Amino acid sequence: MAAGGLADLTALGLFCSGTSCKVTALYDQTGNGNDMWRADTAATRPCDLMDIAYWQMSDGTNVPVALEHGWESNLLWKSTSQCLRNRDKTKNMPKGAQPQTEYAIFHGKYVNGNCCFDYGNTETGIRDDGNGSMGALTFTTMTFWSKGTGNGPWPMMDWENGVYAGNVANCSKSAASDCTATGENPNPSVSYDIATIFSKDNGVDHWQLKSGNAKTGPLSVNIDLSALPKGYSPLKLEGGLSLGEGGAGDSGGSGGFSEGGVITGETTDATDTAIQTSIVSVYGK
Repeated sequence: MAAGGLADLTALGLFCSGTSCKVTALYDQTGNGNDMWRADTAATRPCDLMDIAYWQMSDGTNVPVALEHGWESNLLWKSTSQCLRNRDKTKNMPKGAQPQTEYAIFHGKYVNGNCCFDYGNTETGIRDDGNGSMGALTFTTMTFWSKGTGNGPWPMMDWENGVYAGNVANCSKSAASDCTATGENPNPSVSYDIATIFSKDNGVDHWQLKSGNAKTGPLSVNIDLSALPKGYSPLKLEGGLSLGEGGAGDSGGSGGFSEGGVITGETTDATDTAIQTSIVSVYGK
């Protein structure tokens, strides 16, 4: 209804009443015009449209959720992802080894352990351009390349050819700096039904993951590392943008997403706190 505000939820509810609704676009509110659509001219693998689900706040407001199915049966593979993308028409996205911060609001009900329900910086085409060609945030129970502690879900980063909960990887799947039989990292599970997930990196030798309850309280640091996984530094980010898929259009993941942002630069802890405070002021109602 206004810049920085909620969508017109009454109008959305009336429009979707008595029928099914799909998400056809997510609109960028930064002024860069980095809107995400079902497909673009770089696409070689089309997206299915994402569904609309709702999460109810304590005051009864139903917040829309962009939903990718598959979580019900934990499907290993779908022929196509439900996704939205803007791979080759973005503006002012981080590229190369430029520092980057990403945040997203994910819903714990809809996660699964397959690849990959990502949000963030990805290749400019539907392809795998090698280690470090993407840096996208995900919230998942995936354990293929690495994992956190407990049963998940965990905030993780898809750096391409690996989804990392930290720099310790599964020895049978990745040649990260360190590897073990399980690939477990000291990255705690996040049990909130609606979670704020943050990632920050400088493109060369630092990355951090944070998480918090989108309804209340501060962010916590899940990992803070002085190196990127082996073979990923410096990053080679391409500046594409997508939600609900891996860099090559990988379609096994599922999840629920309400909002997010990609920032060129590593934000300060004070900025992260301000963003979380703003999020809680909305989702904590």
